[in-house]
Amino acid sequence: LAAHATLLEVLPAMGLEEIAAPMALFVGIGGIGMAMAWVLPPAVGLVQCLRHTQILPFLHHVSSWGVPTTLIAIQTIFITFLCTLFMLEDVGSSFWVFTAVSAQLQLVMYITMFL
Repeated sequence: LAAHATLLEVLPAMGLEEIAAPMALFVGIGGIGMAMAWVLPPAVGLVQCLRHTQILPFLHHVSSWGVPTTLIAIQTIFITFLCTLFMLEDVGSSFWVFTAVSAQLQLVMYITMFL
């Protein structure tokens, strides 16, 4: 096998082709969980800063669980647009670019919080 072999190439070579689909599903769920762990805490902090400064009052809305729904909705629309652009390539590079864009957006949020 090549050094850059995918999960769907490695598992059949090991005789484990029947677990390839569940493994791909678990990797996808893990990617979503990773994205939520990177997106939600900075959004909560940003809403607290916005409330303190009274800037952009339409972003202050939070749910009964304390989730900043308006800000998360705006982030979701933006990230969905970016992800559709990056899904034109292969999945590996798309995942890497999605991770890099998430980190850059977090950086922008932290810079905004400390201004």
